[in-house]
Amino acid sequence: MSRRVTEDEANIDASSALASVDEPITVVSYRDEWAHAFKHEAPRLTAILGDEAIAVEHIGSTAVPGLDAKPVVDVMVGVDEIAATAKLAQRLTTHGYEDCGGESERRYFRKRDGQHFNVQVIEYDSPTWRANLLLREYLRADRGAASRYTEAKREAAITSPTLLAYSMLKRGIVEELLAEAETRLG
Repeated sequence: MSRRVTEDEANIDASSALASVDEPITVVSYRDEWAHAFKHEAPRLTAILGDEAIAVEHIGSTAVPGLDAKPVVDVMVGVDEIAATAKLAQRLTTHGYEDCGGESERRYFRKRDGQHFNVQVIEYDSPTWRANLLLREYLRADRGAASRYTEAKREAAITSPTLLAYSMLKRGIVEELLAEAETRLG
């Protein structure tokens, strides 16, 4: 079992990370509108990004019917090479997305006009790509796992109601669920 991050550790790590992406968060009951929002935004992203977008996937808690979530639709866009995201960033920012930078394996964008979206551009079929899809499928298939995840997210949102600290606090349960998913779904 993974070690859970303490509230103090989460707040320290969150304060030293990219403060510009930090924002207040809430966790709410599942809303059918999230699936509809993704179905509307996915073809829009594909049109904006063209052939560079190999695949567009709805990930995160809003992609799991019945799961409580932040009211932000998480989208994963697969590309051949993460190094080629500079021109994609220009296209996305022209269409209302904010470029939040990223790390070596992914680049983050967000849109906060109307329905909120987080988009991560990531190498298609990379370990992180596969892990995101595996976790989504596991939570869809196992209501007990989804319930444990909801409980951990609600607790994290109360303890640290900002994005970065919240994300750090739930890191342990995500690792635990991914390990279960790898065992059960392969």
